[in-house]
Amino acid sequence: VYLDTEFTDLLNPDLISLGMVAANGETLYLEIDDTWTRADCSQFVRDVVLPLLGGGKHACGVAEADERTRAFLERVADEQGVTLFCDSQLDLVMLRKLWGEVGKPAVVTGAMVITLGMQQEMAREDAYEQGLRRHHALDDSIALMRGRQLVKAG
Repeated sequence: VYLDTEFTDLLNPDLISLGMVAANGETLYLEIDDTWTRADCSQFVRDVVLPLLGGGKHACGVAEADERTRAFLERVADEQGVTLFCDSQLDLVMLRKLWGEVGKPAVVTGAMVITLGMQQEMAREDAYEQGLRRHHALDDSIALMRGRQLVKAG
């Protein structure tokens, strides 16, 4: 499962949104609406991230986000469980913060922060050129998966 998060700022981050895409293409996108305010956000986040939020069925409180994330991971897990892939340690920090004291779901058997090579970055860039939005948690997770899949194919 490929993961990306958006958060308020680098110094005191609170989760704003979370996107996940499983290898089978199933997705989860959530926007947290009860733990941060616009004033908590860096100028970059106000200018670039917040305009991409859509609300509606994606908006929920942190408790519901925790439940929905766990249910998604249970649903997409195979017999070996789920390995999470992201491109920043902060994505994992935000997820651990979401899961709180209960901790990670049992189906999560691993988590890796990955760096893409040049060809993989080019594949990720191509995904953005085809319409995915940078700094939108779901689109970023899909772009990461597309870049990473180049490794498996090659």
